[in-house]
Amino acid sequence: MNALSHHQAVRPASPLVRARAARTRRLRHAAVWAGVFFVLTGLLAWGAAETDTGDTQNVIAVMATACFVFFCMALAEAVRLALRVRREANAPQREGNSLSSA
Repeated sequence: MNALSHHQAVRPASPLVRARAARTRRLRHAAVWAGVFFVLTGLLAWGAAETDTGDTQNVIAVMATACFVFFCMALAEAVRLALRVRREANAPQREGNSLSSA
């Protein structure tokens, strides 16, 4: 007999639990990429400043600008997801308080 024969069968996670797990995974992913693009922006901007004037400096400056745009997008996504996770974490507490006071 296995260990589960005496207990209730393990059910798969509900869609809500899977959605929350995916959201926190997306939050971590966005935060990591925001950091990567921030560092790349700084390094490329520094490289553009140290490079002699010419086509190479322009290319590096454009790459730094593109990394900055991606940084802003990743940061906005991370903030949006963090606010949603916080709102969902506080929502059950507010519902529980209103039910217990009734």
